[in-house]
Amino acid sequence: MNVVGRLRTLAGRLAGRRGSPGIVLMYHRVASDLVDPWRLCVSPANFAAQLEVLADRFRVVTLRELVATRGSDGARPSVAITFDDGYADNLHAAAPLLVRLGLPATFFLTSGTLGSDREFWWDELDQLLLQPGELPSHLDVPLGDDRRTIETGPAAAPLEDPRSAAAACVPWEAAADTRVGLYYSVWKSLCALDDVARRAALEELARQVGVTVARRDSHRTLNRTEARALAALPGVEIGAHSVTHASLPECTPAQQLQQMQQSRRDLESMIDRPVPGFAYPFGDISRRTLRLAGSAGFDYACTTEAGCVDRATRPHRIPRIVAEDWPVERFAQRLAEVLQ
Repeated sequence: MNVVGRLRTLAGRLAGRRGSPGIVLMYHRVASDLVDPWRLCVSPANFAAQLEVLADRFRVVTLRELVATRGSDGARPSVAITFDDGYADNLHAAAPLLVRLGLPATFFLTSGTLGSDREFWWDELDQLLLQPGELPSHLDVPLGDDRRTIETGPAAAPLEDPRSAAAACVPWEAAADTRVGLYYSVWKSLCALDDVARRAALEELARQVGVTVARRDSHRTLNRTEARALAALPGVEIGAHSVTHASLPECTPAQQLQQMQQSRRDLESMIDRPVPGFAYPFGDISRRTLRLAGSAGFDYACTTEAGCVDRATRPHRIPRIVAEDWPVERFAQRLAEVLQ
């Protein structure tokens, strides 16, 4: 029996069983042929094939419904589709495929980046460090009131094939003397900064590297008109994803609450309807962050922790399964592993 057939058998076995788990899938982008160190992109072809599997073997529901039922409805196993960040391809590449099959999805939008003339900071960093040119012998990374000098070593050599280098391994597993390892080292230093300090650091690094950073159409976020158009599509729910995509545990409690509440208010004002859910940026959480999500008025909040949704799941700690750029057999295999 092939993997798709095994998934069909597992899904059939769970059908009608009260208390069967639900799955929340996490996507970010539907795009291809990009430098993609964080594995955010699923190609349109693979995304379409993955949706066909979901439509065939699962009951695809809104995230709100899955959280309310904790995955149990007495029918086929339930799955909810989510997207984080708010890239423009969510509307232009992902949404048409979802609408074609009549599948609902939740899009968690970073409210302060909508219509920005800059890319997400990790994408700007890839313009600086994951492109073909040679790098300086060291980078002097400004960290607010401090600085960090990084010797680039072998990673300074020209990068012949950035896409292949980025695809070779995930950043946190890359050797320190590789270009992706250098990228990750700088990324870690910048991640803890506030948005103002981080933007200033990127601008200084751009001067050191000798690169002019410009917003690429392939990496832009939704503008407000596009976000409203996305929200108006059938089956679409909008969730909040903070104002600046801050790592919340690095913020003070007041800053965390502001990031959550302001994001919700901004989005509700824009789409003129309630925004009940939140997704933690980077999946970063602490006990305080979990408590504050409830205080901020969210009915539920999603992590990046792997797992199924069941009766024991806490509403502000909803686990999700990362969906990568897998062909249909690998995608079915991953779902089968989750359902075992």
